[in-house]
Amino acid sequence: MNSRSDRESSTPKYSMDELKVMNRRDLTAASECGTRVTLTEKNWSAVVSLLERLCSMLDMILATLAALLTKPDAEELLGQIERSTQMQLQQLNQTAEQFERQANQMNDRYAAKSNSLLRSSEESLQKLESSTKNTLRDMTSETRAQINELIESVRKWLTRLGMTSLLLLVVLGIIFGIVMLRKL
Repeated sequence: MNSRSDRESSTPKYSMDELKVMNRRDLTAASECGTRVTLTEKNWSAVVSLLERLCSMLDMILATLAALLTKPDAEELLGQIERSTQMQLQQLNQTAEQFERQANQMNDRYAAKSNSLLRSSEESLQKLESSTKNTLRDMTSETRAQINELIESVRKWLTRLGMTSLLLLVVLGIIFGIVMLRKL
């Protein structure tokens, strides 16, 4: 008899469905023996072909079975996936917490700098306001002193000139006022 490797090399490769159809056909042919005691060549070759194809199907089933995932393998794989997912979730939570801490620190620094800048701006504005008030007060005092000196000078000059000069100035002022009114 042929060994299995000889049989595999001589048997063409068929799909599982093709093998099933061929098996049914050969099974039907093999079962048509009738009541005779002798087997015909046709019956015998159908039985041999059927056995060869059944061996090929068994080899295919065994190869497929080896590639299938067993329940313990599947449980182990799911356990690995679950552990990996939990680790990634923990890392994600840690990253989120770190991001939140950094955001809070940046917010605190920004608030502190903003408050410092606001206080500095307020102090500068207060100094500017105070300086401006002092400058205006000094200018007002100087202007008043100069006006008072001017008035005093005019008074002295008028007293020297006497009343005629005053009358002349009043007349000139009236004439000047009339000329200005006509221009308008």
